Amino acid sequence: MIKNNKQLYIYSFFITALVSLILYLPLIVLDNGMMVYFGDFNFQPFTFIKLAVQEIHKGNIGWNWYTDLGASFIGSYGYLGNPFFWIFAIFPSELSPYLMMPVLVLKCGVMGLFSSVYIKRFSKTYDAALIGGLLYTLSGYSIYATVFYQFHDAMAFFPLLLIALEEAVINKRRGVFALSVAINAVINIFTFVGSCFFLVIYFISRLIGSKDFRINIKDFFCLAFESIAGVMLAGVLFVPGIVQILDIPRISNIINGSEFMFYEPAERYGVILQSMFFMPEIPIKSEIFRESKSTWSSLSLYLPLFSMAGVFAFMKQKKKSWINIAIKICFLFIFIPGLNAIFIMMNYMFYFRWVYMLQLLMALATVCALEREDTKYLKYGNKVCAVITIIFSLFILLHPIPEIIDIENEVGKYETIYKYKLALTNYSVYIYIIIGISIVSIIIYGLLIKSKKKLSTEKFMSNIMLGTIVMGLITGYVHLISARSYGYDFGTMKKNLSVDLNIEDEDFYRVEINVAGTNNLSMLWGEYSPKCFHTTVPKSIFDIYKYFGIDRSGSITVISDNLYALRTYIGSKYYIVPDNVFTDNFLMNDEYMDILKTFEYYKTEDGYDIYKNKYSLPIGFTYDTYVDETTMKKILPENKVEERPYTDNLIISSVYLNDEQIEKFSDILDPLEDEKSTLESLTFERFEEDATERIESRIKDFEIYDNGNFRIDTDYSDDELVVTNVPYDKGWSASINGKPAEIECVNVGFIGIRVPAGENSIEFKYTAPGLKLGIIFSVSSALMIGGYCLYHYKLKKKDEKNA
Repeated sequence: MIKNNKQLYIYSFFITALVSLILYLPLIVLDNGMMVYFGDFNFQPFTFIKLAVQEIHKGNIGWNWYTDLGASFIGSYGYLGNPFFWIFAIFPSELSPYLMMPVLVLKCGVMGLFSSVYIKRFSKTYDAALIGGLLYTLSGYSIYATVFYQFHDAMAFFPLLLIALEEAVINKRRGVFALSVAINAVINIFTFVGSCFFLVIYFISRLIGSKDFRINIKDFFCLAFESIAGVMLAGVLFVPGIVQILDIPRISNIINGSEFMFYEPAERYGVILQSMFFMPEIPIKSEIFRESKSTWSSLSLYLPLFSMAGVFAFMKQKKKSWINIAIKICFLFIFIPGLNAIFIMMNYMFYFRWVYMLQLLMALATVCALEREDTKYLKYGNKVCAVITIIFSLFILLHPIPEIIDIENEVGKYETIYKYKLALTNYSVYIYIIIGISIVSIIIYGLLIKSKKKLSTEKFMSNIMLGTIVMGLITGYVHLISARSYGYDFGTMKKNLSVDLNIEDEDFYRVEINVAGTNNLSMLWGEYSPKCFHTTVPKSIFDIYKYFGIDRSGSITVISDNLYALRTYIGSKYYIVPDNVFTDNFLMNDEYMDILKTFEYYKTEDGYDIYKNKYSLPIGFTYDTYVDETTMKKILPENKVEERPYTDNLIISSVYLNDEQIEKFSDILDPLEDEKSTLESLTFERFEEDATERIESRIKDFEIYDNGNFRIDTDYSDDELVVTNVPYDKGWSASINGKPAEIECVNVGFIGIRVPAGENSIEFKYTAPGLKLGIIFSVSSALMIGGYCLYHYKLKKKDEKNA
C-alpha cells in the first residue's frame, strides 16, 4: 500500500489523526462541540490551558495570581515551549475548551507520524511501520493518558528523540540529537527526566544487541556534547521549571528501605500483570485489585488486537535482538519499585508515566514479528498470550473474596464471621467487557494468522491494520465512555464557563468556591482563590499549609473549615455556594456558619449564594508585636494536627519571626506578652480585636501591574514591618522609592518588608528563579550548536572533496 517515505509521512499522520478523530468524536457530539471528560482533564488541562492563553494574551508570564496564593507562571505551567499550546494561543481564550479535541487529534497525528518513521528504521515494509504507529497511538497508555492530556505531548515527540539518536550514531548526522533533546526538554520536564534514563537503557541495549550500532571515542564525545547542549538550549524554560519542581515536597519523598525492592501492597504485582493482557481500567478506580492503591498510576501496557502476543513471538524469534534486551530491562524496572522510581525522580508514588517509551518498543517488536514469512512464531506468541489471558481471567472471576458479617449469638452479643464468595459476583459490567475484549482479540488475531498463507503479504498487512484500528477503537470507546460517566454533564461545564459574578469590591480579595466535585473553578471565573488543584506551586505555599495542619500531598488545597483565622489572613473574603444546594443540605445552616464564624450572607447572583468575610485582611498590614519559634511550638504541638484548632489565630495577633529577624526588627516590634501567648487566650473575641487592628494598620494603596508585579503605597508615622498575604518566593525583588530593599519571609511563608516612616512607594517585581541562568544557557548553547554544526558541515565537505 505504502511505497516510499513520502507516502509514509502522509499516510501515518492522516490515518492516525483520522482514527483518533473517529475515537474522540463521540465525546464532543455528546457535549455539543466541547470535549468534556472527567477527573484531572476537567480540573487541570481544561482549566490551565484557558488560563495560560488568557495570561499570554495579557503578556503576563511572571507571577500568576490565579494559582493558589500565587505562583510562577513559567515554573508552574511550562507551556511556552509546547507547539501544541501555541495553537490554543492563536485564538481567544474563550475558544480554548472547544479546541481541546481538535488539538488532541493533531497530537495523535504527530504521534503516529514520528512513531511510524522511527519504526520504519527497523521494519522491512512501510505498511508494518504504519501498523506500529497505530499501535503506539491507540495503545492502552495513550487511551488512559486522555485524562491527563499533556502526556500526549510527550508521547508525540518522544520517537523524535530515538530517531535523532539513531541518526547521530548510524549516519553521523550532527546537531539533530541536540535539537531533539531541547524539544523534548521543553515539552514536559517531568517526562523528559524519564526519557533520559530510558535513553541509557536504549543505548546500552543497542550496543549489546546490534552490529550496526557502533560508536568510537569521537562519536561518544559528540553525543555527550549534544546531550548537554540540548538541555542547555532548552534552558530558558527548563531551568525555571526544574527549579520549581525540585522545590515541591512530593519530590523529596524518596523511595527507600524495603519499598525499594518490593511493592506494598502485594496486589500491585497483579495490577502490573493485568496491564499487559487487558485494556486499562478507568483511572479513578481499580475493581480487580481493589487493595492495590493503584488509581491514577498511568499503568497500561496493552496493545490493541495483539496484547502481548506480538512481543512473545518476537522474543521467541529474536532472542538476542537489542529490542528483546531493552524490553526485558524495562520490565525488570517495572517490577522493582526502586528501579521504576528512577523514571519519576525517585518518588515513592506508584506511577508509571514513562511506559509509553516501552510501548513504542513493544509496537516495534510486534510489527517485526509480523513481517516473518512463516507463522510458527506468531502462533506461538498468540498461544502463550491466550493461555495467560485465560488463566488470569479465571483467577479474576473465580478467586474468593471475604464478606464480613456480624451475627448476634445466643447471649445477645455480636460476633464477626467471614464468609467467602466468588469475585465474579462483585464486578461491574466493565470488567466483563475488558475480559471479553481480550479473548475476542486473541481469537481475531488467531484467525488473521491462520489466513496469512492464503493471502498476499500486502493483503495480510491490510487486514492486520484494519483489525488494529477496529480493536483500538473498541477498547478506546469502552474506556473513554466509561470514564466519561464520572465527569460533568455538558450543562454543568457550560454553566461553569459562563458564570459572571459581579462582586463590587475595590480591595484585593480571594474567594473560595464550594461546589461539589470541582477544583480550579475560580480560574475559569477569573477570581483569585486558595482552593487550587496544582502540583507545582512555590515551596512556601506547601510550608504554610503544612504548618497549619492542611494536607496538600494530593496537590489540592482545601482549607479546613475551622481555620477561620488563616482564611482571614490570606484575604479569603468571599465564600460562594450554589443557591439551590445548600439551603436544603447540611452546609450554610446555622451549625456550619458557626464553624466558619467570620462569614455572613452578602448576596445571590447568577445562581450562587455569596457570603462575605467581615474580617478579611487587606493584602498588606502591620503588627505591633512578634512571636518566636519557642512560642509557636508551645501552641503548635509537633506532629499533632488534631491539636491545632486555634494556632492560626496567633498570626492575626503577632508576626512570626525567626531569631535573626527578631534581632533585625526588635527596634520596631515588641515581643508578645506571655499572657497573650497561650492557647487559652486565643479566643474568637481576641481574634476579632486582633483582626480589627490589622485592618486599621492596612497599607495605603495596592496595584497589580505588568507581568504580575505589584506595588504598594504606605504612609506610616514610624518605621514599620509591612506583612503581606503574598507567598514568599526567591524570584521576588523589591525597591522602596526606587532603591533596592530586602524582602523577608515571615509568618512561615509570606512576604514581609521594612518600610520607613512617611510616604513610600514599594515595587515588587518577579523573575522566575533560574530564568536568567536559563537564558544564558540557551543563548550560549545556540551559539555552540551553531558553531558545532558549521564545523562538521565544513569537515564533511572537505572529506567529500578529498574522496
